Amino acid sequence: MDQLSDEQQAEIKKTSSDRLRVRLVKAGYSEDEVAEIERADLIRLYAQYLISPPVVVTAATLAAGTGEMALRMQELELKRQELERLKLKDAEDRELRLRELALREREQKEKEIDRERQRQKDEDDKKRKESLGKLVSMAMR
Repeated sequence: MDQLSDEQQAEIKKTSSDRLRVRLVKAGYSEDEVAEIERADLIRLYAQYLISPPVVVTAATLAAGTGEMALRMQELELKRQELERLKLKDAEDRELRLRELALREREQKEKEIDRERQRQKDEDDKKRKESLGKLVSMAMR
């Protein structure tokens, strides 16, 4: 009570016990509790309430908190969507790299097959030339 101004202290002391009970009930205390409290304790309790009133949540503060919460939730949702987009992009990039690798392997195999065909053709051409050369030389004899 010493923390209150002299004016406040005098006003509390002049206030009737019933009025102090009503004010404490309005402040959030239980009606049953304040009904049983002695005057000296009522004065001390009301003085304590005036010194450090509880935080009152009004519709405006609740709306502001709700608005902040909604904004935070939207930010989190946007971050989640961005992460999901990045995951999809990474997956698409990985799929593209795998397809490119498979394409290169297929092209390399086709080149090897082409080289083998060309080698076989060259070998067959060489054998034909040798056979033709032998036939010509036999025909000339």
